[in-house]
Amino acid sequence: MAADPDLIRLERDALYADDDVARALIDADLTYRSANPAFARMTGLDLADIIGRTIPQILPDFERAAATAYAEMLATGRRVGPIEALGKTPARRAEPRSFRADMLPVRDGAGRIVAASLSVVDISELKQLEDSLERSRETLAAALASVPLGVVEYDAVAQVARWDAHSSSFLGLPARPHILGLTEVFDLIHPDDRDRVQTAIAAGEDPNGPGRFTLEHRVIQPDGTIRWIEVHGQYRFVRHGEVLIAAGGIGVASDITRRKTDEEFRALLLRELEHRVKNAHSIVQAISRQTARSVDTLEAFMEVFDARLEAIRATNDIISGSVETGVALDALIRSQMRPLLGQRSGLYTLDGPPLALGSGVAQSLGLVIHELTTNALKYGALSRPGGRVQIAWRPDGSDPGLFTLTWTERGGPAVREPDARGFGSLLIRSSTTKFPGAACDVDFAPEGLRVTLTLPLDETAPQPTRG
Repeated sequence: MAADPDLIRLERDALYADDDVARALIDADLTYRSANPAFARMTGLDLADIIGRTIPQILPDFERAAATAYAEMLATGRRVGPIEALGKTPARRAEPRSFRADMLPVRDGAGRIVAASLSVVDISELKQLEDSLERSRETLAAALASVPLGVVEYDAVAQVARWDAHSSSFLGLPARPHILGLTEVFDLIHPDDRDRVQTAIAAGEDPNGPGRFTLEHRVIQPDGTIRWIEVHGQYRFVRHGEVLIAAGGIGVASDITRRKTDEEFRALLLRELEHRVKNAHSIVQAISRQTARSVDTLEAFMEVFDARLEAIRATNDIISGSVETGVALDALIRSQMRPLLGQRSGLYTLDGPPLALGSGVAQSLGLVIHELTTNALKYGALSRPGGRVQIAWRPDGSDPGLFTLTWTERGGPAVREPDARGFGSLLIRSSTTKFPGAACDVDFAPEGLRVTLTLPLDETAPQPTRG
């Protein structure tokens, strides 16, 4: 092929003008017409060993990519690239190298494409870095997939936050990356927490501060569910003239709803325990005083007082096992009657729907059942064969927060109203004065004692329940 003046000029002006970029000129047969020193260094050959030889002869691993690109260039008449190929060169026979090339058409005076100019860059180190980065990303993604963590990136200039798939799910959004404006993010934050979050963001953007931030706040998901989110992050600062400004930050987010729920539950338990201890103390104090007034000897005091303390213990055992659900009324009654009656469960009947009581009501009612059972064994229906006790309860029809319990004795000795009230009567009466809406009616009918109590299901608030 005869030398073309345009090609000679291209070789002089283009190929050798920039010795930092590997350049070569090839024709349709993939024969090297010319090359610069940078190309020779890249291949590891002298220029004399390159000119006149073909790509398949020098770089056989790159033949297919070069032929495909040349055909595309002829078909389109335009630049082709970037072209990436992996293969061995005479300079690096031990390991493949990665190259990225651009192919430009070279035309003769008539405008026909007669050759191609190649600009080639060895990107082996870049590919290794990209591969290493991709492996790091895969490792990070695997680590994040195994733990409930997500990544949040904040652009302080654009005022947007990028939430990855994990952190997006915390917001109640589909589990894929989302980019939200700062206003959209604040719309998801619970109104009671927005000022605190804004303050933390402003403190983190202060270039004189630590640049770190920790946020705990609630978010309201689109379906109305409230979740707790915790974010630990670090701000990035850039210099703008003489000052540093916050360009953005990156943080690790986690859903701490379970932890917060447990903390709230423990706080409720502590308040419940404090309330229960105070209530038990006042009951024990009253029992000791009233018992001392109603007996004549120390032995009698110890016997009665121990029995009443055992009644309190039995009630507390029931309460301790029912913190989350409330105290079952039927279980409470049995816990007081079984120690006194043993296996003689046929001496009493229970009739009523399942009801759950608060601890304060349960403590007082348990002691009342103990006193009524003790009295029935000593003086009432259970003091002679054939006597029976019926205990029935129903929710109050006018107030769903109240219930009515009736203790009815039959088959015992004739009943008459005592001249003076004993401890049992005082205890039953006092149980009706400490709770709102409570009432007590004691009927000393000759055929048998009948006590009707109206009590609240819970004297304070609903029982703590795990969310």
